[in-house]
Order: sequence, then C-alpha cells, then structure tokens
Amino acid sequence: GNTLQLYSPGYPFVIGQTRFNGIALSQIANPDLSWEKITTMNLGIDFGLFTNRIVGNFDLFQRTANDLLDFNALPSNNAVGLVADNVGSTRSEGVELELNTTNLLHNAFTWYSNINIAYTKSYWKERNPRVALPPFVGEKDELGTIYGWKTDGVIQNEDEIPAHMPDANLGNIRYVDINEDGRLDSDDVVNLGSSIPRWNLGFGNDFKYRNFDLSIYMYGSFGFKLYNNYAPNVFSISQSTNPSNTTIFARDIWSSDNTDGTIQGVAPNPYDGNNPASNDFNIESGNFVRLSNINLGYTLPSSILGSVKSARVFFSLQDIAVLTNYSGFDPEFSEANPYPASYSTTFGIDIKF
Repeated sequence: GNTLQLYSPGYPFVIGQTRFNGIALSQIANPDLSWEKITTMNLGIDFGLFTNRIVGNFDLFQRTANDLLDFNALPSNNAVGLVADNVGSTRSEGVELELNTTNLLHNAFTWYSNINIAYTKSYWKERNPRVALPPFVGEKDELGTIYGWKTDGVIQNEDEIPAHMPDANLGNIRYVDINEDGRLDSDDVVNLGSSIPRWNLGFGNDFKYRNFDLSIYMYGSFGFKLYNNYAPNVFSISQSTNPSNTTIFARDIWSSDNTDGTIQGVAPNPYDGNNPASNDFNIESGNFVRLSNINLGYTLPSSILGSVKSARVFFSLQDIAVLTNYSGFDPEFSEANPYPASYSTTFGIDIKF
C-alpha cells in the first residue's frame, strides 16, 4: 500500500456560504518501493560418534536483510511529512551446535540428553544515509546496543563530589568522566552492552526405568543487559500530595537519615540534562537459566488393561524456577508492571483404546 499515492477525507472547505466535504493528500507514492530481501547462507556438518551414542550437527549461518523498510522525512513545506522507502541493511551471523546423546543404557534404565547451544551476533551493515547518527553511535554497531554514561554509585557526602560535577547534590548519581576533560557531555557516552542475548542454551534430559519415565527441560540466555524497571522512581515517591507505591528497593534511597543509601536521593541532578543517551545505574546482567518443565509418568502394565491399548498416568510441573542475579521480577519480562509467570501443575491420565 505504501507504493501508492493516497488521499483521505476529512478536510472540509467552504465556497461562498456552502461547506463541502474535501479530501487531501495523505500518502506520497513510491513506485520503486519493494519488500525487504533476506539472504541466508548456511554451512552445516552432521556427525555421529561412538557408534552413534553422540549424534549432532554443527551449523554456521549468516542472514542478511537488505532494503529495510523505513520512512524518510520530507521537506516541511510538503503536504505529507514522510515517505516510505527501502533503506539500510542488517546482518546476523553465528554458530549453533545440537547434540543428542545416549548417556546410559543399562538393563531397564535409560538416559538420553538433548543439548542446543547457539551464539548469534546481529549488527548494522548499512544505515539509512538520511538519518544523522549521534557521535557515539558507530555505523556498524550491534543491534540492541545500549548507549550512555557509566556511573560510580551515589554521592554520599561532600568529600565524594567529583571535580567534574562541582554543582552536584548529595544523593546524586556520580557519573564517570570517561575522557577526563573535566566535563560531562556526549563525549562521555559509551557502549554499555547489548539488550540482545549473545548465547542461548537449551538442555533436556529423558530418563526411563521400567514403566516410569521422567523428562526435565531447562533453557537460558546469556551475554545481554537489561534495565531494572522495578527500581523506584524517587520523584514519584517524594510527592506529598500524590505519592506512588513502589518496591522494597525504596529502603535503599539516599537521604540525610540514610547516608549509606545506594539509590539516588530526591535532590535533582543538575548534570542529567547534559546526557544525550542513558546511563548504566539501573542496567543489570540479564543472564538466566530457567527450569521450564518436569514431567513424571508411569505406564500401566498391559496385563491389567484388558481391551485398552495403553494407559499412562502423568504429573507435570511448568515454569518451576529461574536462576539469575537480576534483581527485578524476571529477566524475560520487559514491562514495568508485568503479570507474573504462573507456576502450574498438571495431573492426568492418557488412555489409548
């Protein structure tokens, strides 16, 4: 639809004393507009070791997206401010290893495992030439890069006020003067990490002993950062007429009665306005491992089933636990006030006639 020139109603005009319904240009045509083009290259090796006790595959991949869809700004005297266009290119590349292993075959007991490990890096190959990049953004930086000032805790007393922040208040966040030029500006903005995981892991195990079976599956992501959206908003809490509720982290807010507080105080930071990006004060490692599923089952002996072909009684647990150093609710949640993931149990019987 963005290839067409479109007009929309809702623009009335008056001739004499009569009001007429009118239309106006609402979309600029771009007949050269095309779909994004995806080019994928894969190099894979399948292998089996130790009489196929270990079977797996190793893949190298590269995925390039060309002619990305974007909207370019038009001169301000145009009736329409934007036009759809094909601009820019991104690339993802990485490796993936999958292993299926037979760990134990002993009489009535068996143990099988499945392991999947993937490393991915995604970055810009070509930017939109009409969009000016800030000086701290690289032409071919990774997708999901977080930019901002580095921080060094909270100013606890007057002796901790740094020379490059002479007007700072007690309880302010202390920012790092990266280039040591005595001031805080865009030259002090650095790459704080990526919001996209570099590594993804899946690990499953299947056990069987006589008529009993047990399966356990967990997964995880590593090598990424995320904002702790659950840190208290100090300004909102401080409003005497309409204060906001918050988490227990509020106990760590710096104040004259809590000079060991690790969260910035109520006093505004006069240097915040110089920062063209963000800062790492509430950025944490998002690394996690989630114990996702445990299934325990028992297949009833055929001797007691009669005309029933098979019957299996099972007990299942989902979303059991997450192991992480992230201090928020869950590293897989990005909302500021999410509905928590529910732990669930299922008990049932599967019968085949």
